[in-house]
Formats: sequence, structure tokens, C-alpha cells
Amino acid sequence: TRSKEPFNPFYKGNTEIKKKGVNIQYTPEQVSEIVKCYQDIRYFLSNYVYIISLDKGKVLFDTYDFQEEMLEAFRENRFTIATLSRQMGKTITVCAFLLYQAIFNTDYFIAILANNASKSREILGRLKMMYELLPWWLKPGVVEWNKGSIEFSNRSKIFAGPTTNSSIRGFSINCV
Repeated sequence: TRSKEPFNPFYKGNTEIKKKGVNIQYTPEQVSEIVKCYQDIRYFLSNYVYIISLDKGKVLFDTYDFQEEMLEAFRENRFTIATLSRQMGKTITVCAFLLYQAIFNTDYFIAILANNASKSREILGRLKMMYELLPWWLKPGVVEWNKGSIEFSNRSKIFAGPTTNSSIRGFSINCV
């Protein structure tokens, strides 16, 4: 008979990615923090989501007023289009919002679309980095993790693709 290998909690050996099915014994403090994060995206961002600053390196996401307005607009209005200048932190704000949605909703399908597949995958890469830097107890388990998509154990999915007429045809998508 084969010897049974010990359970490995890491997705494909990556110690920053929690595999689906990992059981965690939450402390009362962690439960309280999860509730606070669920109730307030700004709390989640400012306490647990890291971004890469060109000047300071890895830092917690301290939003500007216009980014908070973006987050509020996304939360309040399902159909939101923003016209903003370049290099203002729009993409990183959207990534943070999408990560929040994927973590705190079940069966939530997100499509990240850009003018080409490599750009959409680069944006997905930023979101993946945010996930990897979360505390272990705040991460949902991962079912699939590849260069074009993520699926979490809560059945939320994130897909990255080009803006072609067929890239998301046939999918029921909650957020693009």
C-alpha cells in the first residue's frame, strides 16, 4: 500500500497561495477583522491590501479622495464608467475593488479586458500580487491559478482577456 502524504495547504507548492479545502481555526480577532473588511472596503484596503509604490516599494493601499469616490461609485452603481486622466492609480484601484468583490462574494464572475491579452494579464498580475500579500487567514482557497484566470473556493472567478467580440461571449459576468 502507498503511504499517505501529509496534506499540503499550498496551491501547487506556492506558499503565498492557499489551496482549496484548507481549514483554518480563526481567532475571535480574525473573525472580527473579516467582518470589518466585509463591511467596509476602505478598511480592507487600508489595513490588508498592499500595492507597489514607485517611490516607497510595498505599502498598504492608502487611497486618495478621488479613489474613494471611484470605489463608492462602483459600489453604488452597477454600471459605472469613469473618464479620468492617465497615471492616477485607476488600474490599481479597480484591481483592489475586484479582489474585494471576488473575496467577499460567492459565484461572482469578473472579466478583466484590455486592448490585448498581455495587457489584461498584466492587470490580473497586479490583482494576484494583492492576493498573495494578504494574511493567510483572509485568503480564500484557490481552485485555479494561471496566467489568464483565477478561481477561488467560493466559486468566484476572474478572467483576463482581450477586448474582442468573442472573448466573453456566452459568459454571465457580474463585473467587467
